[in-house]
Amino acid sequence: DAPSTGSWMEEVAAPYYTFKAKGYDVTIASIKGGEIPFDEASLNAPFVTKDVEKFLLDEAAMAAVTKSLPLADVKATDYDAVMLPGGHGVCWDLPESAQLIKQLEAAWAAGKVIAAVCHGPNGLVNVKDATGAPLVKGKKVTAFTDSEECAVAKDHLVP
Repeated sequence: DAPSTGSWMEEVAAPYYTFKAKGYDVTIASIKGGEIPFDEASLNAPFVTKDVEKFLLDEAAMAAVTKSLPLADVKATDYDAVMLPGGHGVCWDLPESAQLIKQLEAAWAAGKVIAAVCHGPNGLVNVKDATGAPLVKGKKVTAFTDSEECAVAKDHLVP
């Protein structure tokens, strides 16, 4: 079983406000819907940024993460982009989600932007392109590395 962890708040809050500032509508969905768990560390100093503070006090933003839409109820191809945040929890939840894989494959086939930060690229590991090749094949991908996991003593939290 996965240890108790979750998404990293800054990796939800910063893109949320960046997209909002550019005039985009933002929909927050999760595998099962409902309340998204956040890594406790990301809600405490020294990791609380201005965006995190703003998000935690923003009723609409907090409603979006406490009542997130189930992934099955959204259609990725209806959006311009899909963003996968990080946090140790996504290492367990995203790679094996058949619904996420299906949604990302459809979004990619439709020419949509797919982005991921930190541990978020874990959600891409089983995604294929139209030819059946891994979506990331031949692409440069950056993510939180194994050595970084060891440096922060969290290597035991990832599969």
